[in-house]
Amino acid sequence: MKVSKAACVILALFAGACAAPRFSVPETPALEAAPTVAPTPPEAKPVLSEASLDAQEEDAAGAQGARVAPEGRIAILPIRRAGSGGTDTMVSGAMGLLGSLLGTGDEKSAAPSPGPALPPDSTMLVEGLVRAGLSRLDGGGDSVGRAIEDRLMRALLKDGVTKFLGPDELGAIAARKVAARDGQVTWQGSLDQLARVEPVTDAELLVVVRVDHGGPSAVEREKRWQIEPAALAAYRKAHQAYVDALTRRERDARAAAAAFGERCQEERRRYAADGGELGGQEATDGDRGVAECAATVARLEGAASEAATARDAAPSPDALVRDAEARREKTPVAAYDLATQIRLISAKDLRLLWLGELRVRKATQAEAVEHVTTRVAEEVRRLRTAGVAAVPAAPPGWKPR
Repeated sequence: MKVSKAACVILALFAGACAAPRFSVPETPALEAAPTVAPTPPEAKPVLSEASLDAQEEDAAGAQGARVAPEGRIAILPIRRAGSGGTDTMVSGAMGLLGSLLGTGDEKSAAPSPGPALPPDSTMLVEGLVRAGLSRLDGGGDSVGRAIEDRLMRALLKDGVTKFLGPDELGAIAARKVAARDGQVTWQGSLDQLARVEPVTDAELLVVVRVDHGGPSAVEREKRWQIEPAALAAYRKAHQAYVDALTRRERDARAAAAAFGERCQEERRRYAADGGELGGQEATDGDRGVAECAATVARLEGAASEAATARDAAPSPDALVRDAEARREKTPVAAYDLATQIRLISAKDLRLLWLGELRVRKATQAEAVEHVTTRVAEEVRRLRTAGVAAVPAAPPGWKPR
């Protein structure tokens, strides 16, 4: 039966039988707000390895039972640099001249000796005087030698040694030792010069230093990177909170997109069952509703993808640590190499008490010199302490006269 338009309008007022179907778009689900700012990763800081810079080596030996009088005078002979041929030649010439003046002669020569030889316990002191004088003439020697002399005297003073002669003091002695034909040996010079002779002859211990090598060197040190533990812990906490928030947003957005899409499909089926048109030449309410549903689903899925991308873009703390540990670099660093030979000799009988070869590498010349002089001062202290122990204790009740 055909229903007129007027009848349809009347029926629509009561039952809505002739009303056009409407597409009801489901309500868009709400999502938790996403973090807008990612935590800033801590920067790895470079750290230079110290193992390849500082190095030391020692080869030493001491005489058994060696000791010196604790109050004995210590003489530091002028420091000699190994391979200094010019200085050695001048020293040899000067010693030869002294020997000829004092009557040592030449064993290979048939000419008779004009006088007695130098006493055996004074030859080294005389050579020290010669070297001290030559060092004063050439401007005071090289810097490392002067630095060792100065630091060694300071170290001895800190140990309570006040009776010692340095190279400058030895070089300032201008008195002459004269041997007569009757074998008598005398010193000649002004009173102030002769006043300096007795301390030299009264020396208990000779400190002889030879610098085999001293100079700057370029050392390759490994540069590593590391992250401060406190900064790493703070970032780990912030990173975890950031990842958790984005993971929740991704999960919720994908769940919302699926649920919203399902409701849209249900609404589409209802709309079609009610006679709604879709995909016609003219856009219907159903076409507009379906398009809005698709846009909302795409927006929700896009929010989920954005959350996953942002979460994965934030570097993990473990990845930062691995990258820092894998980073290596070689960098040249200025250092100073010092190789010395130290001899501690009894001035009374020229007996060798201690011989040490010290090789050290430090950042600066001052640090290398400090290491060597500290080690020498330790050995001098040991010899003097042994001398204290060797002095027998006074009997009970004994009093000096």
